[in-house]
Amino acid sequence: MPVHRDDYDFDACTGMFLKDTDVLVLYSSRFDGIEDPDGDANRQLGVGDQRVQAWFEPFGNVTARNPPRGFRR
Repeated sequence: MPVHRDDYDFDACTGMFLKDTDVLVLYSSRFDGIEDPDGDANRQLGVGDQRVQAWFEPFGNVTARNPPRGFRR
């Protein structure tokens, strides 16, 4: 990316490059059980389904990659 006056605004970088950082609460024992979308804390914070089986589901606003396309090597 080109040089920009906000290059050291790390909060903006996080917002620009990462779609979602809600998953970070899973590393805190303070939030045990928050991964369950039916739990009170999850509903209050609105973090959605953080259970393992949901980790690889695409975000709703992103077009899924065409699996037969292959990868560059």
